[in-house]
Formats: sequence, C-alpha cells, structure tokens
Amino acid sequence: MPRPGRLALLPSLLSLAPSLLGTGCGLDSFVDSELGDAPRCAEVDRWPVASADAEDELLDALEELRQAGAECEGEVVDGVGPLEPIPTLQCAARLHAGDLVRHPEHALGHEGTDGRSALARVNAAGYDGIARHELLAGDYAAADALVEAWRGNEAHCKAVLDRDLDHVGVAQAQSPTGDRIVWVVVTGQERG
Repeated sequence: MPRPGRLALLPSLLSLAPSLLGTGCGLDSFVDSELGDAPRCAEVDRWPVASADAEDELLDALEELRQAGAECEGEVVDGVGPLEPIPTLQCAARLHAGDLVRHPEHALGHEGTDGRSALARVNAAGYDGIARHELLAGDYAAADALVEAWRGNEAHCKAVLDRDLDHVGVAQAQSPTGDRIVWVVVTGQERG
C-alpha cells in the first residue's frame, strides 16, 4: 500500500542553468509525433498501459483545477486556460519518472541519477519552448489525490495555475511491485 505522498517542486527551470515493464499489464506504444523524436525519447516510447492511463487522469485533473482556479494558501487564483500536451515534455517527464522508479535508493528530487537537471532533460528531449516548472510527487496512488495535495501547497498550486503556461508533459511510473510510484509534470510556454 502506498505511503502518504511526498511532493517536490522545481520552481522555475529558467533559474537552473528502461525497465518499467515487470507488471505484465501491457504497453502503451507511441509514435514519434506523440512522444518526441529525440534519441533519448526512444527509451520511453513504450510505457505500461496502467501508467499511461494514470497520465491521462492526471492531465484531466490538472485541467479541471486550471479551469476552476483555487485558493492557494489564502490567495485566490482565478481559472486559467488549458495546457497543450507536448510530446517532448512528455518525453522529459517520462525519462525522469522512469529513472526515479528504477533507482529507489535515489531520493525524490529534480536531479536524475545521471546528474542531469530538469532543464537538461527538457533540452535532450528537444523542447523548443521555454521550460517553466517541474513538479514531482511520490507514492500517490491516484491523480485526483495528487492534484488535491498540490492545490493545498502554495508553491505547487501557483505553479499549476501559472497563467503564462502553454504546454505540459506528464508521467507516472511505478515499480513492478507497486511499492514506489512517481509522478512528474513538466510545463513550458511558447517563445515570443
């Protein structure tokens, strides 16, 4: 049974210069246009169906929160526009989620086990917009519970409701035994 969730947020990427398949539950295969065609994205072009379904649920929950707005630690933030899922951000999010699940000895954090930062992952995936936020969470079993936790944390709430955002990529990965669940959301905005 998952432990109460842990949260982490990389406030702004601008301020910073595969084996997940043991469950036998099936794979959600993507083509380049769905995930990005950077060489690093080949590592995550096949993903467990349960995780891909959880990613869709997270996208829906994020959009509901963005449309409704929220009170972020006493400050009312009005609803904002929708986010467009972008294949390269999806790739960057999956790369990190998969890395963190494969290495449970590595604390939930923004630096990968290879030393790469969130910005380095976004660049390696080929994103051509402006990377803005990376939100992390561990051990939340459901997307709705995760979004509710982010809503209750001022920094995460404001990051999700950032009106300058245009793009999003989400990932959910879990260990074959289900005892480690990692969620990653990477956001960005269009240039100019």
